[in-house]
Amino acid sequence: MSELTTYLQRVDRVGDPGFVFSETLDADRVTDEIASAFPGRPVFTLRANGLIPPTKDEVSATFKNSFEGKGVLTVLVDEKMPDPVKHAIEQICKDGFLPGDDKPLKPPDGWRMVVLARVKDPGTVPGKLSALFGALHALENPPTSAE
Repeated sequence: MSELTTYLQRVDRVGDPGFVFSETLDADRVTDEIASAFPGRPVFTLRANGLIPPTKDEVSATFKNSFEGKGVLTVLVDEKMPDPVKHAIEQICKDGFLPGDDKPLKPPDGWRMVVLARVKDPGTVPGKLSALFGALHALENPPTSAE
């Protein structure tokens, strides 16, 4: 069992959000390992590190879909994370819910979030979000698609 799988199992057991980082993070391979670590649970992905940042509505819809799917939400970030994503992560970590139109959107029991940060230093993530996580996991020499 890999160190990442052990970390993810601990995230699941404790119920706190996870934070995985590496300067050379291969998000697809890590997402595959997340799916293996949470068998039978759907994995939803919010890509916040692309050329076109997700809108507030897209962020809200992705979180809501993952809540309804009672799965695992992976959020891909880097040093240029858009504000709607930063705010959503902050609210989940601090308050345990997102504001909704009628009532707060609260994740169901068993729902998990894992932030995947392509950064050398987790302190470079906007808003110092890494400080909101109980435990961080640095990928040492992570495998790449070429390997």
